[in-house]
Amino acid sequence: MKLIDGKSLASKILGKLKTQVSQLTYAPGLAVILVGDDPASQLYVKLKEKAAKEVGIYFEKHFFSTYTQEKEIIEKIENLNHDPKIHGIIVQLPLPRHLDEDNIIKQINWQKDADGFHPFNIKNLILGQKVIVPGLIKSILTLLKETKVNLRGKKAVILANSDVFIQPLKFILGKKKAEVTFKKSGDYFQDAIREADIVIAAYGRPLLIKANVIKEKAILIDVGTNRTEEGKTVGDVDFEDVKNKAAWLSPVPGGVGPLTVAYLLENTYLNSEYLNKQPYDHKL
Repeated sequence: MKLIDGKSLASKILGKLKTQVSQLTYAPGLAVILVGDDPASQLYVKLKEKAAKEVGIYFEKHFFSTYTQEKEIIEKIENLNHDPKIHGIIVQLPLPRHLDEDNIIKQINWQKDADGFHPFNIKNLILGQKVIVPGLIKSILTLLKETKVNLRGKKAVILANSDVFIQPLKFILGKKKAEVTFKKSGDYFQDAIREADIVIAAYGRPLLIKANVIKEKAILIDVGTNRTEEGKTVGDVDFEDVKNKAAWLSPVPGGVGPLTVAYLLENTYLNSEYLNKQPYDHKL
């Protein structure tokens, strides 16, 4: 089995981005809204802040306690929407259960949507328009491209719960002539992935995917990030179990995660160019 090194790929993207940012007459700005004290979310925000500073992107973090009401968060988003030094806004997910994630994300100005999951951007992506492409989607496509496998006619299964994630990914893989199905949590997925050439696992269930349910020489893109009781970070795929059967695997950590951070910053840069009336070219 070969590992797809997302960390190395991300480093190349960040190196190019650092050069592009250095040639600007201003600093692109990214604002992150963090609600609650989830350790994983706090770690992800620190990684984004570190990468932003390395490439020359201005970074703001806005922290809210777990019990903050939706109105207060939306007010902050509205302020950031009108802040000229901010070109990218993200709300770190997941949010506490009493908050409506979809409604909060919808309040972000779509032109400053750095994650790319605003309903306007998702709708227009599926319509084939030039919009902000979700960094997570770009990461998965980059990892698949690294395998040099022609997607035409390949059976791909997406294991995920979020329609905002499933639908654009299903559409884009379909455009590349893959045969795409998806299974949500609670669905019986084993038969589907036994026949799948490509499995994209994003359930958030540690070590769920075992060798006995995958096809020989399958490509496994592991989007899941889970913490074990011992504090170890693992994916949805059981690496040790599948390593002698799969052809390719994106590891956790070191696969999708670093690439998604890199593309988040790239989106912030592209947004800044658009908002400053420069050429704008979000594309896959």
